[in-house]
Amino acid sequence: MAHPICIHCHEDILPQERAPIHGGPLHRECAIRIIVGSIGHQCKLCHCYGGEVEDPPGFTLREAARLAMDYHVEVEWRKWEKEEPHV
Repeated sequence: MAHPICIHCHEDILPQERAPIHGGPLHRECAIRIIVGSIGHQCKLCHCYGGEVEDPPGFTLREAARLAMDYHVEVEWRKWEKEEPHV
């Protein structure tokens, strides 16, 4: 049985890699990258901010999605955790 293909990176999705969202088959990291943006966008280096950086050169779409996801978790979530307690 063939695996579904991710609509972002066009790679096979194994059952444990699938994002639990509607709208098309996506890896978890690809889904998060679509929501939070590329590493360039998160660092304000993309065309939205007058720059030219989106994904690092030489990275596959999925590798860049993993980097964007990891950055978001490590940097943005840590900022949120340092704020006042959330109820």
